[in-house]
Amino acid sequence: MTIHYETLKNWQITEVEQEYTVKDMMLYAQGLGLGQDPMDHDQLGYVYEDGLKALPTLAVVLGYPGETLRTEAWGTTVGSAASRVRAVERDVVVVNNGHADFTI
Repeated sequence: MTIHYETLKNWQITEVEQEYTVKDMMLYAQGLGLGQDPMDHDQLGYVYEDGLKALPTLAVVLGYPGETLRTEAWGTTVGSAASRVRAVERDVVVVNNGHADFTI
């Protein structure tokens, strides 16, 4: 897929406001597989209310208007993750090679 720099640079992005709750944050993390090991305290920070942390890719999913998104994330090194987000209905990649660093 070719990236057209001028098209991307001039893309008009409509403002979208989303709201999410603690429950949404925990369900999103569980959907990505976090919290499967209740003894892993690093994962519990994303699925347990006490000291809850949001995954960086949560903002991408909440900010996308109205289609089913499939998020694929995988650890690259300790404290680092890569991700890809795809709009399922149109089979279009919305975010490719997403990257997040986090403290565990």
